Amino acid sequence: AKDPPPGLEVPEQLIAWEARAIEATDGRDLVHTDLHSLNILVSGRRATIIDWAWSRTGSAAVDIAFLIARLIAAGHTPPAAEQWADALPVWQRTPPAVRTALAVEIWGIWEYQAAQQRRELWCTLVPAARAWAMHRLEHKFDGVLASGHEDGRPGR
Repeated sequence: AKDPPPGLEVPEQLIAWEARAIEATDGRDLVHTDLHSLNILVSGRRATIIDWAWSRTGSAAVDIAFLIARLIAAGHTPPAAEQWADALPVWQRTPPAVRTALAVEIWGIWEYQAAQQRRELWCTLVPAARAWAMHRLEHKFDGVLASGHEDGRPGR
């Protein structure tokens, strides 16, 4: 976000959230990072995840965050998508500020990719990611813009 492509402006306040997301992605879990309907094969009560080309180690919260954004893109509201995620133990342990940082980061990643690749896919994903990030920031947006942190203060 510090060096966005031409025509894409990122408010300085969101850059702090993106930086926090980078720290929050650290972990020792196997993370897919590209979970979507084409990469999850369902048969009966069993699901198989395929296409591990972008896998790495990190926080399992990353995959859940991407799934939340994908659920929103599929037509769910941000609160409904988050409610689904709240049933998952990893997401239950994910602090609210980290959730917000991941939402902002996904929005930033997808905005950047949309500016680089003119594909129809981004016409759905970017607004979904924006909706989720704005939902996360909505009740505290002024404090976030002032400090880059959920409680309105700098720090972790």
